[in-house]
Amino acid sequence: MLVALVAAAFPGCKEATLDLTGGSSGQSFTVRDQFVVLNNGFLRGDVTWVAVRNWPVTSTSEQRRTDTRVTVGPHGCCLIRRQGGESSPPDPEARVYFFDGEVLTTFPIRMKEDDFIGFPTNSLKSYADVLDFLRRFEVKQSSSRAAEQAHEADERAG
Repeated sequence: MLVALVAAAFPGCKEATLDLTGGSSGQSFTVRDQFVVLNNGFLRGDVTWVAVRNWPVTSTSEQRRTDTRVTVGPHGCCLIRRQGGESSPPDPEARVYFFDGEVLTTFPIRMKEDDFIGFPTNSLKSYADVLDFLRRFEVKQSSSRAAEQAHEADERAG
């Protein structure tokens, strides 16, 4: 019954099971005048997605809780609001989804859950430093593969 409820609430969630090898985790912190929440999905130690979003440090917990840019559900299921406004699960390829306000930056990554151990929250000087940290794990694509993925994304968008 729980699996059916999770799958219904998060369409596209591939495996809503109680498998302890995967899931999601997260942390929140402040950087100057920004309140930041970073969530990530993982499976067997590999990061499957990273979602980062920010609010003014004066934002309320209610404003952050009702934000629709990223919705994290049970067992690592997640919905990401795309540029067109629709929400969908993360891509099958591990990616960063970095929101600066409403602006979404995304790129493929290869990262382990343990890589967050070195995440320097105490020494960040700006919100852009979060993006710089994640860029260290970016998987560079050939221009032909990037063009092919852009075309596929345009077709999905309609």
